[in-house]
Amino acid sequence: MLQDAVTWERRWRKSSYTQEQDCVEVSVLPDGRLAFRDSKDPAGPQLLADQRGAAELLDRLKAVEPAIT
Repeated sequence: MLQDAVTWERRWRKSSYTQEQDCVEVSVLPDGRLAFRDSKDPAGPQLLADQRGAAELLDRLKAVEPAIT
C-alpha cells in the first residue's frame, strides 16, 4: 500500500538555474504524481498533480511567462 503524499518521505528537487534563490521544488511520488512546494516554506501547503495535470500547469505558465522552460 502506498503512503499518502503527506507522510511519504520525499526527495525534493529544484532547478539548477535558481542557485541559492527561493523557488518551487518538485518531488515525484511513488504513484507517479508530482508534488510541488515553495522552498521558502517547506512545511507549508503542497500542490499535487498527475503527469497530465503537471504538463497542463506548465503549459499554462509558459503561456503567461514565456521565459519559463
